[in-house]
Amino acid sequence: MAETVPIAVSARLAKFMALVRLVDELEGAIRSASKGVKYKVRSTRRPAVFGSAALLDALHEFDIRTSWSSADDEVRLDKIDVDAFDGDPPMLVAFRFTHGYALDETWHGPYAAAAITEDAVQFTVRAFATGDEKYMILGRHDVLASFDNPAQVVSLVIFGNALLRTVMSADNDAGRTLPHLGLMSLATADLEAQVSAALGDVEVAKWLSDNGHSTLTSSEVMDHVQSMYEAGRRSFPGPVLQDHEGMTLVDAWAYAWHVTQGLKLSPSGGPVANLTGKQFELVVQELIDGSVFAPPAQLRAMRGKDLRLNGSVITDADALLVVGTKLFLISCKRFLTAVDYLAGEHAAARSGTDRLNRALDQWQDRIATLTNNPVGDNYDFSDYEVDGFVLMPELIFTPRSDSRELLRLGHDDLFFTRAESYSQFAATLEMASWPPEQPALRAVRLAEAGVRLPAHAAD
Repeated sequence: MAETVPIAVSARLAKFMALVRLVDELEGAIRSASKGVKYKVRSTRRPAVFGSAALLDALHEFDIRTSWSSADDEVRLDKIDVDAFDGDPPMLVAFRFTHGYALDETWHGPYAAAAITEDAVQFTVRAFATGDEKYMILGRHDVLASFDNPAQVVSLVIFGNALLRTVMSADNDAGRTLPHLGLMSLATADLEAQVSAALGDVEVAKWLSDNGHSTLTSSEVMDHVQSMYEAGRRSFPGPVLQDHEGMTLVDAWAYAWHVTQGLKLSPSGGPVANLTGKQFELVVQELIDGSVFAPPAQLRAMRGKDLRLNGSVITDADALLVVGTKLFLISCKRFLTAVDYLAGEHAAARSGTDRLNRALDQWQDRIATLTNNPVGDNYDFSDYEVDGFVLMPELIFTPRSDSRELLRLGHDDLFFTRAESYSQFAATLEMASWPPEQPALRAVRLAEAGVRLPAHAAD
């Protein structure tokens, strides 16, 4: 007589196998979406990038468009001093966990005086401050003047600072509603009073005066914030403020979206764009210098210098890397996707595509000149095969097929494309630094994926 497995054991085994499949699919999805980046997954915690400080730094600065991974590095409320800041006033933001719920801070009563607990929530509430390559301090280098509507930008900052002050010292319910819903409800008069209090703070008032907005009123701040929602034109992410019978519902998540998108520096050019463009070039080269593709000293010295041929300047090398005998010259373009571009407005989308197409054409022409003239007045690339690509903080769409041309790195499965994003570029450098894969294991892996290897790949 055949033996049978008890139903309870079968049920437990089925649950275990379902969990194994889930973990397997999770790992595959993560690796597919992140181009091979290694993650560590812990119980009740979100997946975290593992063993790659350089990649973490790269993703922190340039990858916040579709997920809020950078929220992990934004300041917790118990680490912020609202009344003492260096630069721009800090703001309150709520970042949403993109894959449902996660354990995070909740509190009862004003944050500064409340006991902090943890619960499964949809939002993490943080303090947001400017001060990196994407969000330069508005009060320095005339950054504020580079925006199309400086008064609206100032109002955005003041409103966020008022929300931060409210949560820290006045609102008893924010700790229960913000982490779970991303919303907070206040009496309209109380919210306006908090905005007035922020405007009257000594440090904030000095910041406003230094930037030429000392006459800004609370009603103007509220009007500017309200105007960020335009039904039928720019509906996403919805209105920040909704008024009803003397109460105002504040959508802190929608506000955070406007902060992270609206405070990006204008890509229109000028001294501010040039300043941040130089910073972007240095960040890119520093990342390369820490990778296996770091150029030798004599080539590294060419970064940022004008390359001359027959007395004329061909171009300057924003960043460069070396793979074997191939020299990649990189054109770093600090193109950022503004709100109108993300909203799909035709003029903004066309402008972004045109900018990228011009950058591709220009760089291909200059690479061709250097390829045909490997020795110039102040450079000698005769020992290398010269190639290049355009690198941006964020990808911009272009229908051109050459923008997706693969620039393969030897026989490995790694490559650059003619138009690269910073996060994708950083991931490629990270994977290139991994120990080499055994040829037999690589062949098996690719065969299982349905990839046919060329004849030389088995060598």
